[in-house]
Amino acid sequence: MIQNIQSTKDMISFIIETYHIPLKEILPEISTMLTRMIEVHGKEHPELELLKKCFIAFRTDMEKHLRKEEDILFPMILQLENAYTKNAERPKFHCGSIENPIHQMEYEHEQFDDLFKQMKHITHNFILPDDACKLFIKCYGTFLKMIEDTEIHATYENTILFARVKELTHLL
Repeated sequence: MIQNIQSTKDMISFIIETYHIPLKEILPEISTMLTRMIEVHGKEHPELELLKKCFIAFRTDMEKHLRKEEDILFPMILQLENAYTKNAERPKFHCGSIENPIHQMEYEHEQFDDLFKQMKHITHNFILPDDACKLFIKCYGTFLKMIEDTEIHATYENTILFARVKELTHLL
């Protein structure tokens, strides 16, 4: 779907609307569900504490990551595209090349994958225990959806958006 989007601006809007906004909404929901699950099932399922610790690390890092993309990287990308469309000089960025923050975002995507692997290991790939209640089912389902969407989101950025930006830098 994103491959068919022509402008970088539209691509960024698509990423924010399709992935960033829903992720920002689901993170507090997962926190609430996980806290409640620990209250109810913590003694029988000590792995939930490990899952919560891993999730808190993910949430903290992801919220920072989204802010960096929306407040710093995406505006830089739009400046670069604007310079290209106006046949203007390449903009100067505080970080040198735009590839520096892109590499940082790609690195952070890898870190998220590592956290997802840990979460999957802790939960045996989010397999529900025999005593799973409706909250357990909803929480694990929400985790799986969040992980899947975040993996797609990172793939779009890494392979399509960032590749387009790297190409733009070579054209300017």
